[in-house]
Amino acid sequence: MNNEELRFTPIEAWKNLEGLDPARGDAWEGADRIDQPDNVKHVRIRFGSDPSLGWVEHKIAGPIITRNGQTKYAATHGLCFNIVDRRVLSEAIAQRSEVLNFHRFCCEFGPSLLVVTNVSNFLDLTIEAIKKAFPHKIESSSHGPVTYVADNHHGEYSIYCKPARFDWQREFRVVLNAPSSKGCPLILPVPGLQNACQLIGELEPNAEIVQDEGGEPTLSFSAKEKSATTS
Repeated sequence: MNNEELRFTPIEAWKNLEGLDPARGDAWEGADRIDQPDNVKHVRIRFGSDPSLGWVEHKIAGPIITRNGQTKYAATHGLCFNIVDRRVLSEAIAQRSEVLNFHRFCCEFGPSLLVVTNVSNFLDLTIEAIKKAFPHKIESSSHGPVTYVADNHHGEYSIYCKPARFDWQREFRVVLNAPSSKGCPLILPVPGLQNACQLIGELEPNAEIVQDEGGEPTLSFSAKEKSATTS
């Protein structure tokens, strides 16, 4: 935050964490298509080192994950946020809850939280920074919420899809397609970032639901050192 920079993680890093990190690891990350075994009649393999074997029938143990770069949302790096909108707050209020519990987030992702206090300003600043910072590296970018699909999903897939076991994260993504930086994090300078965000260290897991100046529900995040309020 002091340097007004955002760190974009290589998408393959999340793919490689499958089985190692239950909150981040996902073997389907970066896929263009998922084909389930029950929907595939035959898979045949031919070995170039010994073509005399011909085509060998292969039994599928799990889904076939296709990455051929044909998706309309090409991406090599991503930045992820959790969505807390008025619907979430209204549902909590309807259940007579005065707080939202972020205990699972603290356990899975750590105690610090970057609160986006002005979403539209944040996106404007980030998109402008993408255009200016790495025009020779970043071929395209996009952003949007994630759709969660069943674990037996069969068909087209994209960077904005994730298995249903992650739906508790309610994720929003900003993604970049920077093939020349594939495998390495991208640090994006975003002038003005501090005007759209606030960093909360050592987050208290129970965020209080309060009313903003217009009487709308919002959240008050608190920490040992300071507090911040955002809608």
